[in-house]
Amino acid sequence: MHVYIQQPSHVKNLLRLFPPTTNGIASITSLSVLAFERYIIVSQPFQNRMVTRKGAVGLVIGIWIYSFGLTVPPLVGWGQYVNEAANISCSVNWESQSYNAMTYICYLFIFGLVIPLILIVISYINIVIQIKQNSFRVGQVKKAERRIAYMVLLMIVAFLLAWTPYAVLALLIQFGDASFISPGLRVIPSLLAKSSICYNPIIYVGLNAQFRQSWRQSNFVSSNASETYAVCVSKYLTQNVDGPIRNPHGINLHLKECAKERKKKMVVQIATNYSLDDYNGSMNAATEL
Repeated sequence: MHVYIQQPSHVKNLLRLFPPTTNGIASITSLSVLAFERYIIVSQPFQNRMVTRKGAVGLVIGIWIYSFGLTVPPLVGWGQYVNEAANISCSVNWESQSYNAMTYICYLFIFGLVIPLILIVISYINIVIQIKQNSFRVGQVKKAERRIAYMVLLMIVAFLLAWTPYAVLALLIQFGDASFISPGLRVIPSLLAKSSICYNPIIYVGLNAQFRQSWRQSNFVSSNASETYAVCVSKYLTQNVDGPIRNPHGINLHLKECAKERKKKMVVQIATNYSLDDYNGSMNAATEL
């Protein structure tokens, strides 16, 4: 067992190499937790949600602790990180046939892919069952449940399409015969896997109406406040064409006042928007109940 932690040069290299693997594990772990959370919401729609603000923070911390638990071992000698795919990316050393490498790869494969996928599959089977059983739910409640479930399912499918070729290639290299795959072709699964982090934000923004609404509101507030600032400055310049416009101190004071007005208007508009959202949400919930 090579204890790389005792050699500073190895530590520096390893700390540069292991983040891509950690991010990949954190991604699929997040999807499995999200799928389970969707199941809880669909199966218990009128009870307290599993994820409060504090609970969400706890889940995020737990996801990263779990991910680090799977990817830190090579830093202390169990497994190894190396450059791969024509040196364009970094990952676990899949090619080493040592007992040390094989046991770590099995550990990573079981807890980093198999268990999260089992949780995802079980959660979605139960989501489908719950939606079919609770056919009495109509209107926006049922529509929202299906839309959210569809969004999470699409994120999972995108993840699997990105990572499955890479996982198959890694297992072939370690336990089978991957000699028929040229070095050039090995680059493709690696690039596909590393690009998976780009998919979820696109899917989330495209299918999450609440996110799009919040984004539009923030842009509206910003543009409105900017317009107020521009009008304020323009008014000052117009009123001082024949006055002390060349006085830098006077200009700076007025610009500060304009900035204060802009900030005040942004705060008021944001508060108003959130109040209306809360009111509409409460009214919708009351109507649904």
